[in-house]
Amino acid sequence: MSPAPLPPRLRVTLRPAQQWQTLIRIELLLRLRDTNAPILAACVAAACVLLTPTADAGYAVITFGGMKPVMSAGSALVAAGLVLSLLMLPVYSLGLGVGCARDRRLGTGAIMATTPVDGAGIAGGRVAANAVIVLAFSVLALVLVALAILSRWKHLPDLWSMAAYLLIVAPAGLCALPFGALLDRYLPDRDTAKAIATILFWSVLMVASLTAWPDVFGFLFLRQNMPAGTGPDFSLGIVGAEHLGRVSWRSVTITPSFLAARTEAIGAVIVLCAAVCLAMRPGMLRALSRLASSSGTAPAGAVNSAAPLPRLRSSSAGPLLSAWIVAQRWIKGNKVVVLLFAAAIGFGIPAGSVRVALALAFLIPLAIVNARRISGSSEVRLFERSTAALWRPAPLVFAALLLSAITAGAVFPAVAHLPVARAVHLVIAIAAASFWLTWSCAGIARPLLGISVYTLVWYLECFCDIPAGADLLAVGGTSPLPLAAAAGLTVVLIVLTLRKDSYGHSSTGRV
Repeated sequence: MSPAPLPPRLRVTLRPAQQWQTLIRIELLLRLRDTNAPILAACVAAACVLLTPTADAGYAVITFGGMKPVMSAGSALVAAGLVLSLLMLPVYSLGLGVGCARDRRLGTGAIMATTPVDGAGIAGGRVAANAVIVLAFSVLALVLVALAILSRWKHLPDLWSMAAYLLIVAPAGLCALPFGALLDRYLPDRDTAKAIATILFWSVLMVASLTAWPDVFGFLFLRQNMPAGTGPDFSLGIVGAEHLGRVSWRSVTITPSFLAARTEAIGAVIVLCAAVCLAMRPGMLRALSRLASSSGTAPAGAVNSAAPLPRLRSSSAGPLLSAWIVAQRWIKGNKVVVLLFAAAIGFGIPAGSVRVALALAFLIPLAIVNARRISGSSEVRLFERSTAALWRPAPLVFAALLLSAITAGAVFPAVAHLPVARAVHLVIAIAAASFWLTWSCAGIARPLLGISVYTLVWYLECFCDIPAGADLLAVGGTSPLPLAAAAGLTVVLIVLTLRKDSYGHSSTGRV
């Protein structure tokens, strides 16, 4: 079968700098509008904090000569950087491609094929945008981890440690870009093959970093900054540290050889990215056009109008039945919510893991909202306003109360271990969190704003040692001031949510 002809290209003259600037701006806009980005940033930073244990923790992730290091704020930040470089390379490889899979999903491949930019230019602009995202994400994770270290060590890491962190994390993330571009170009819809290839790629780079060149993950820095008297051996991985010896690891230094090695790695990645973009140039535009035209999506006007539409069979539904129906719609097909609910209940049974249970429970409304179960689109809002069962007292308030009830159900076993004042504070905080997500994501249709603020507050509450006088969500404790602040915030959000619903409700009666 002969390949489909390319669509006619626009005859517009643009300088290369203008082409790249436009491509990078569009790609960054699409990436940064993704509501998964702040959640991923908080989860990655939280994982780094968990993988940089304090001196009294019962486990270790880095050992020198079979001994657990007692770290300072600076060495803890470097350890977090090493962990982040290992974690993020497969994430970048699978998530930062050249847009082939996304163009097929959105149906924008044919539009890109009509632009005056050739295939190498499209791939190069998108890879450059991905590099900006990697660098920005590295800095964001640095800020989040530094805040957690500040709360635990009571002072910030020094500038040398921050520079070492970026020299470890940024080149490791950039090394994933050419591989991710190849995966997205030649395996756009084969998720299993992409996962297997990524695991093999990650394993090869791990072995190479431990034994020979290239050192993608920055293990050379670890070798050059090992504590005195520990020998040349080190290991990475979670191990029990109850019976391990202790060794002090307080200071880190950037050596000229390490700086030169990371500079060479960045230069090699730039050359490799350019070579990959040139290699993908033949057939790139045809691939974009073919993927868009063969995606199986019908045009907007191709609906068969002859088929009868299903008719609604109206019946009275009480509040409990309405809540059950809506909750089923939220949970159906959303395995993350089910797992979080079960994990929160499981961790809430023993008294020693109440904080973990609360942290997991506060992720439940976030998972529901991020899965677009609560939407601010005009079609969804009109449908909710036309449904009489949701006007108890208003659709958005109904959704926020149901979110609160589901989250409160997950923390019910943990509440049994808490004093009454903290339990009341926790219930109010759950209501405030639910109303914030509902108002920001559905009421004013700003999901990125709502999810970003919520994720930041969740991260600070769960992974930083916030004093009881500032613990708004009652994750670590309670006191009158944050309790009053949570109550006031809840009242304000309820009023704002009611006002958004009242604007669209007709006073002529309810159907």
